Amino acid sequence: MIVVGAALKAALAVAVEVEALAEQYWRVLQVGEPALLDDAEMDVVVEKFKTYGQDAGGQGETG
Repeated sequence: MIVVGAALKAALAVAVEVEALAEQYWRVLQVGEPALLDDAEMDVVVEKFKTYGQDAGGQGETG
């Protein structure tokens, strides 16, 4: 695997993420072919991730 980043720490973070995703994909393949999202569904996911993990109005999440 070859990864790049602004610094060694960033490149390592990319490598760890790629390995985690590869393992998830491998595990999914053990139970069958995964359902892939079409372009419209991916657009929805991308929009949701733009604010993922951000505090909504200072309320915080409890659960």
